[in-house]
Order: sequence, then C-alpha cells, then structure tokens
Amino acid sequence: MSVLFAIFFLCAEFIASGSVGMGMDTSSSDHDIFVQIKDGDADMVQLLHDVILDLQQKDTHYRLKRSKIVRKDFAIEIQGYYRARDFDIVPYTIRPDEGECQWDAERGVWQPILHKKLTPKLQELSEDQPDAFLMTRLLKIWNESLPTLRKSDTNDKVPLISLHIPLMVLAARDHGVLDVCQNPQGFFLKSLKFLQENWWRSDLACQTLEGIEADAHLQRMCKKYRDAAMHEELSQLLDDHVKILEFLCQQQGNDKRTADLIVSQLRFMFGGELLTPRPAYKAPLVAN
Repeated sequence: MSVLFAIFFLCAEFIASGSVGMGMDTSSSDHDIFVQIKDGDADMVQLLHDVILDLQQKDTHYRLKRSKIVRKDFAIEIQGYYRARDFDIVPYTIRPDEGECQWDAERGVWQPILHKKLTPKLQELSEDQPDAFLMTRLLKIWNESLPTLRKSDTNDKVPLISLHIPLMVLAARDHGVLDVCQNPQGFFLKSLKFLQENWWRSDLACQTLEGIEADAHLQRMCKKYRDAAMHEELSQLLDDHVKILEFLCQQQGNDKRTADLIVSQLRFMFGGELLTPRPAYKAPLVAN
C-alpha cells in the first residue's frame, strides 16, 4: 500500500456513521468513512476524487485497482472494493460557529452533516416506538428488493434513496400516522401508506425534519425521482403492495393454509429474499 494511501486512511475518522451509526444498516448498505479536512473549502469533494483516482493508478493494492471510483454530491464512492461492498468517502470540515459541515454546491452554501443530526432522532424512535424503528429497517429491505427503476449517470438503482426512508418515517410520526399502530405489521403498513402518498414530495410540514435541517436534502432527493416512467411504475408497485398488506392484516388463524398464504404474498413483495436463508459467503480463489 502506498504511503499516500496510508496517510489518507490515518487522517480518516472511522466513526459509526451512515446506516451503521443509525442502526439502519442492511445487507446492501455501503460503508461511510468520514474524512475531516482541515480548513476545507468548497472543492473538498473534487480534491478527494482526484486524490483517490491518483492513488488507484499508482497503488499496487488489487482491491483499489479493480474498484470503480464515482464522484457524488457529497462523497466519493468506491464501488465493489470488498466482497461487492461499496464505500463512501465523505469529506467534511469544521467551521467556526457552524460545526461539522459539508459544501452544498447546488445551493452554494455550507450545511451541517445530516447523519449526525438524524441519528439521535432515530435513537429516540427506537426507544419510544421500537416496532416502528424495526419496520423502518424492513422498509429499507423492501426498497432494496424492488426493480432498479431510478436512473443515474452510472447505473440504474432501486427506486428510493436509502436515507429518504427514515426521513419519511419520522415525518409520518410527526403527522400522527403511527399513533394508532399497536403491532409491527401495523407500523409497516401505515409507514408504507405514508410513502405511497408522499414519496415524491419535498414540502412535508414536519417539525422533526425542520429541526435537523433536512429540507434541502429532501428537495435534492425528490429531484432524482422526476423520471415519468419511474413515477408510474413505483406508484403502481406501492398500490399493489399496500393492497397485499391490507389483505394480509385481515387474515386470521394459525393453520398451514393461512401461513402459506402469508409467506407466498410476502415472497411476492420482497422477491423471495426476505424469507430465504442466505448462503455463506465464499471468497473467490485468487491466483498468486
């Protein structure tokens, strides 16, 4: 490993952040590495992108050489670095009177890191309504099982941006949607119906989201949902899946027929992956 690469990672802040830090990680979650840039400027992301590309060309580490480097709005993504896992290298800087900030190039302003403000709210949700918290994770798994409807410059992706889902659940909680829920399936159904009615909206009147300054993030996310074909297909999927859940919630009985019915419908919703044991990972043989 090159000296520059080692120095880069020694300067990184390995913290429990992103999906892991929020308790929202799934088998498809990427890994976030936050890098504090001293006196960072508006070009932090581009600078980091150039450095990693340079390291990729010079370094002899085969994992980095085979990876795909993608510049994102606030991070550099290293795709397929380890066991099909992606890593996001997220630069930020500490500004006087503002704390830990990232540069929003689209709006031309500094903004606080959203993850660190969102994490305490999700911790609060996990303590007050643990079923709602667990069902938020299940919503992420549901989203990851859907067809790749969202177009991007690099590759097609699952419909909803991962971070959007906990934001929507917190908004549903603020709107009182979850107050009547008494069991996990109720929280899942109510949250999914709130998504059905609001997933394309960035103008949700929500005290919690305003408190963590998530409005600009919601606007940016919703801009990525403007493809008409995606809007039509996701709306239809949500309609179908809400109907399935409403039907399943009405089922009663503990006989095999009822159990088989529920399993078959859940397999339809989740593509079979949720109820299928995953095989143990076997690393491919690498010739010396």
